[in-house]
Amino acid sequence: MRSRLNKRWSIERVFSDLKSNFSAAFETEIVSAPYKSQGVGRRLGLLFWAYKLRTDINHISGDIQFVALALPKKNTILTIHDIERLRHLNGFRGWIYKKLWFEWPMKRVAQVTTISEKTRSDLVEIVGFDRQKIEVIHNPISTAFVPNGAPFNSSNPRILHIGTRENKNLERVIEAVSTLPCTLVIIGHLSDAQRGLLAQHDVVFDNHFDLTDEEIVAQYQSCDMVAFPSLFEGFGLVAVEGQACAKPVVTSFGSPFDEVVGQTACLVDPKDVMSIRNGIQKVIEDTAFRDDLISLGLKNAKRFSPDVVARQYEQIYTKIGT
Repeated sequence: MRSRLNKRWSIERVFSDLKSNFSAAFETEIVSAPYKSQGVGRRLGLLFWAYKLRTDINHISGDIQFVALALPKKNTILTIHDIERLRHLNGFRGWIYKKLWFEWPMKRVAQVTTISEKTRSDLVEIVGFDRQKIEVIHNPISTAFVPNGAPFNSSNPRILHIGTRENKNLERVIEAVSTLPCTLVIIGHLSDAQRGLLAQHDVVFDNHFDLTDEEIVAQYQSCDMVAFPSLFEGFGLVAVEGQACAKPVVTSFGSPFDEVVGQTACLVDPKDVMSIRNGIQKVIEDTAFRDDLISLGLKNAKRFSPDVVARQYEQIYTKIGT
């Protein structure tokens, strides 16, 4: 795994949940890089670090794909979550990033997996890799995400929004809930510009960051609905975590959400403030619609149980470990 100094835990949570669901036939260990992937010297150091750790089966996940170059091809797996950064790099930096993070590592492993059909399609289109050599294994959701039975507060709902980076689309959500009687619960560090926008639109909000896994689950369970009209995701785990907690979810139409939640969530245009607002209002005001979303969401979330996903990875481990 990448260094834990990144302070982003979504990928780490995914594989810690899987670890406890592998069968006794597999002795697994999660190892985090000793430092961030920055600069030529440190990255060379990470190659040496990976080489020293090589074992019977090696599974790379996160944003340190290049360490595949130091591991034996025949028993190494590479999981790629998304390629968004590649879209924003040009010139020599873009070329070297494409080579070292995608093209060369993908050729140097026995199996490539992605977390969604969207990411697989992106790798085929942008990197030019053979679709047949990529297997899709969805992310699991932790068994900690369970309903708490609290009734929906339609008079002043708590709307949970996780993430403050550009792709999380917080700015449009702020505009969308302007004048609505609600509390916007924002997880993540707010910029001065985001705080200014909250003040400008007179939005009542709570802000939390650097939460533990348990505290994140508590935020899902204490909210009334989840607003996740993201502009880009490799998978969109937030939407399914909300569903597992029996919360109605407002999220984006298009890939990967059509694959991950389909019609079990309220789908909106993430680039249209009114579309987001209308979706949120419909969930608040239409009891039957809201109840359907909760029921369908709970069923959908079962597709992503750690037990199911662990068995899929075990099949690959068995194939390349023999």
